[in-house]
This record gives sequence, structure tokens and C-alpha cells, in this order.
Amino acid sequence: MAFPNLGIEIQSFSRVAFSVFGFNVMWYGIFITLGIFLGAVAAFRNTKRNGIANDLFLDFIIIAVPVSLFFTRMYYVVFNMDLYRNNWGSIFAFRSGGMGVYGGIISAFATLFIYSYFKARKTKKGKTTEMAGRIGDTAVFGLLVGQIVGRLGNLVNQEAFGGYTDGLLAMQLRLQNISAEYGRRSIEFLQSVPAETVRAPVTYEMLQNAYTVGGDVVVLVHPTFLYEMLLNTGIFIFLWFFRGHKKFYGELLLIYAAAYAFGRFFIENLRTDQLFLWNTQIPASMFVSCVVFACAVVLITLLRIRAGKSGIKELTPDA
Repeated sequence: MAFPNLGIEIQSFSRVAFSVFGFNVMWYGIFITLGIFLGAVAAFRNTKRNGIANDLFLDFIIIAVPVSLFFTRMYYVVFNMDLYRNNWGSIFAFRSGGMGVYGGIISAFATLFIYSYFKARKTKKGKTTEMAGRIGDTAVFGLLVGQIVGRLGNLVNQEAFGGYTDGLLAMQLRLQNISAEYGRRSIEFLQSVPAETVRAPVTYEMLQNAYTVGGDVVVLVHPTFLYEMLLNTGIFIFLWFFRGHKKFYGELLLIYAAAYAFGRFFIENLRTDQLFLWNTQIPASMFVSCVVFACAVVLITLLRIRAGKSGIKELTPDA
């Protein structure tokens, strides 16, 4: 693996980090776990600012994390039902791969409002929407850190990439690592493959521009996982400095939703492993991005107008 236009080359590495009693621990799982831990650290730095007790927020994390992981898998399964129709047990084979981040994000939002509803009723402190806003503005930093670190697993797995590019950030991959069908073919054969027969995750343009390095056939692709890491890093930095200027609780979470959906729409368009809405050629994550972006922008606009009419100039966290 390499980023030739940046002069970066990464030596071969295994997807397996280590084994315990014959059980392989994958790097992907390690990065997800590390992302959850570092995300929690980042989120807890904001509990006091949003007037949230640490134990209340910890309870939310304990519920939201496993729910989100489960629905991250379910998102992938729902849009790949043909793969599981005759083998329902494999739906829960998380280690076999297949996850969709939007499933985790959407389920986290749902968990947030359900949790806030019951907590608001139990504690009799504020409305459900206010509590959800306070928790959401706290959790959003953890969510971003989790996504940023978790995407490193895609680097190790050499997945979640896009089509051909020779741009500055172009990533060079061994074709045999990403395609069993074309991986051991000659350059001459690859460049003679009809465009209409090429199947994902490989594209016709990738095959036409394949070349050899050290005897291996390689292709250049968009590192879309890296683009998403950069997108989320930018959102994190912006929200960290903007948090003192928000007009209502929940604004940070909604800004994240709008910004991530906007960026993800264009990043998803580059990917070669898209999930599609049933019986269509509409990429599911592009469709979801449009819906999320529209809803978030409308809510931000309406809630900022309401905050302005109420004369709210700044927010002071509860003691």
C-alpha cells in the first residue's frame, strides 16, 4: 500500500493484530474499541459545560454504544438481503465484515431521544428535547472521535475506497488484495476486459490504468475513508471552537448531522462498494445523506429563530 504522490509507502501488514487461545483479534476491532474509548474521553470533557451529570451520561453511553454497533451491522444487512436470505444466522456474524456507519448514527439519535424521554420523566428536570440537546451536544464529540479513529480500520483492511484517481491523495493498492477475480491477471488481460463486465469493487477505469510495481499489479484509487476522516476532523475542530456560541442545546449535534451528511453525499459518490436502495440504482447512503441534511438544516433554522425571539444571547450550563 502506498500514497505515491505523497511519497508514502506502507509495508505489508496483517489484518490480525494478535491471537489469544487461537482467537484472532483484528486490527479493525481494535480501532473501533479505541475509537469508543477516546470518544468517551472527549465527550466527558463537555458534560459540565452542558449541565449533564457524569453518571447520567455514562448510563447513556452504556446503552447507546452496543445499540449503535448492532444497527451499524443491520444497516448493511437490510440493503444486502440477498446475501442472508438463505442463511439468517450469518446476519450476526459481525466478524465476517459488512457494516454501515449510518445505521449506527441513526440508531444513536433514536436512542438519545428515547433515553432522554425516560430520564426527563424520572428526574422531572426539563423537557425531553432539552435533555436530548444537552446529551447530544456532549456526545457529538465522542461520535466524531469514534468515527475518525474507527476509519483507520478501513486502512488496514484496504476497503472503503473509491474509483480511479491520480490526484495528490491517490492510494496505491495491490489488485490481488481487493479483487479475487482480477487480482492475478496480466496487465494485457485487464486492459482488454469489456467495461460492461467489470464488477465492484473494481472499476473499468482502474483496470485501464493498472500498472506493475515489483512484479505486483497495482491500481490507484480514491482513499474515501481518509476523506471521511478529514471531513470529521474538520467538523470536530469547528464544533470545539463554536460550542461557546451556540444558541440552543442540540445545535452542535444538528450542525454535525448537516455537515457530515453534506460531505458524505459527495464522498459516497466516489465509492465503489455502495449499498443501493431496494430494486434501484440509488445509493442508500446518498439518499440518507439528503434526508439528514434537509432535516438538520430546517431544524437549525427554526430553532435559531425561536432562540432569537426568546432573547437568548448565550447559554449558561447548569451548576
